[in-house]
Amino acid sequence: MTTEKLESTWLLVLTEIRARIASGEIQGGTKLRASHLSESMGVSRTPLREALVQLEAEGLLVRERSGYRVRSFSIAEVYAAIEVRGAIEGLAVRLGVEQGVVSDDLDAMRDLLAALDIAVANTDIADYASLNSQFHEIQANLPRLSFVADEVSRSYRFPFASPSAFLSSEDVNTVGFANLQEAQTQHRAIFDAIANGQATRAEALVLEHARIAQTNIKQALNKMEGAQMPPQLSLVS
Repeated sequence: MTTEKLESTWLLVLTEIRARIASGEIQGGTKLRASHLSESMGVSRTPLREALVQLEAEGLLVRERSGYRVRSFSIAEVYAAIEVRGAIEGLAVRLGVEQGVVSDDLDAMRDLLAALDIAVANTDIADYASLNSQFHEIQANLPRLSFVADEVSRSYRFPFASPSAFLSSEDVNTVGFANLQEAQTQHRAIFDAIANGQATRAEALVLEHARIAQTNIKQALNKMEGAQMPPQLSLVS
């Protein structure tokens, strides 16, 4: 296998396992062995081992004698991760506003807000999740600084910290669609602050917006008896 092919396979394996953990498909406490994963994923052990080492460095896995175990996270760690994500996103937005936001970004955000309004009105969760991710991606890139965007992206890797956490139909049934309506109201407030050059206000609003994820988790943990637990919560100890 060429070096280029090996690197490509490693990144694909890394992304796949990370997504399975973040979604709850691979639950907290699950033991992962390279031999089993290699067979089930149809990849060689070399790129798989590289991916597992990276996931250990990211804090998602714990190394054991016979392989790796998926970490479980305390609720305090989860809430802190969301705060970190909000703080980094807020920093990106403030830097972007202070440097001057380009009109193309404002136009793109304005178009996304209109599309998000339609998704909310139609209770289209899949469309909302996709548009929401695009909105947050623009925020991260407002300063036109790649290392800032990279740090924002890295903050999304922690379970529950991603802007699209709890954005499946099942999850919304658990935490309530009203939270998405509130999130959209906040999107518009963030956009107004950015468009008006209010850097500090925009930063504060972005952090407040991130905390909706904390509310979603609290509501899911306090769900009515018999309701289906969102699979991501299997990672919370």
